[in-house]
Amino acid sequence: MKLKIGTDEALGYLIAVDNKGFQKAISEHWHVSKEGFARAQSVLWLFCWAKTGMGSQETAEDVQAVFDAIFPFTYNYFNSSVDHQCAREKRYTTGDIEKELDELLGY
Repeated sequence: MKLKIGTDEALGYLIAVDNKGFQKAISEHWHVSKEGFARAQSVLWLFCWAKTGMGSQETAEDVQAVFDAIFPFTYNYFNSSVDHQCAREKRYTTGDIEKELDELLGY
């Protein structure tokens, strides 16, 4: 998924989220190419944080704002297009699921 901003700027948004669990998970789950393409699993991982905040409404709202700032679609659009349970099941898969995510989003 192509970011709408630069990779360093996107990472800056992620680092600004004030949640220790989220911060620890960034290096393991946020994978973006030099060309600015986030892996589908990274998008799904971020969506799960935006959806639940892992128990923190404040974190959920912060990550929703990050989502809106870095992707060419809003959190609300993504939420209406991708089932949360599906995202939870696929966020840690190892295969190529880029086309599957594109289809869910209507790309």
